[in-house]
Amino acid sequence: MGERVRTAGLKPVEGALSGTLRYRKGELILAVDERTHRLIALYEEYKDLGPQQLREVVGRLMALFGEPTFEAHDRMLFWYFTEKGKVSRETFEGWREAGVKPSLLAVAKFVCGRPIVEFAKKEKGKGHTQAYFTLYSPLLIHRVLKERTLKESL
Repeated sequence: MGERVRTAGLKPVEGALSGTLRYRKGELILAVDERTHRLIALYEEYKDLGPQQLREVVGRLMALFGEPTFEAHDRMLFWYFTEKGKVSRETFEGWREAGVKPSLLAVAKFVCGRPIVEFAKKEKGKGHTQAYFTLYSPLLIHRVLKERTLKESL
């Protein structure tokens, strides 16, 4: 992994959770399992988005992942993935109504400091907001946390 990290231009970041390593390239942060070097999460922060930039970011995410699985509080978009692929809004609503807790392989989440649709409709240059995007694997994170707890208890 060391050579790949260097050739990708990634720089180590301090303060990673025990059992993980963190790397940065510009605004992108990668979290990897220290033992297996599997990617656990990606995090990208947008510190100063105008309405046009927000539309572009959300557009790129929807081009990449499709329609969100669900939205929350007018400020968050979520895409859930299982072994069968992206979870549709309808499937998610069915799970929620039935009280089903699915086994998710990955979650993509976009969070905006302002209501997304309302802010995106503003004219160019009319205000700024912060936002961030994360892509992570609940199964891998759970495994790392479980191992961390076992190591600390020995």
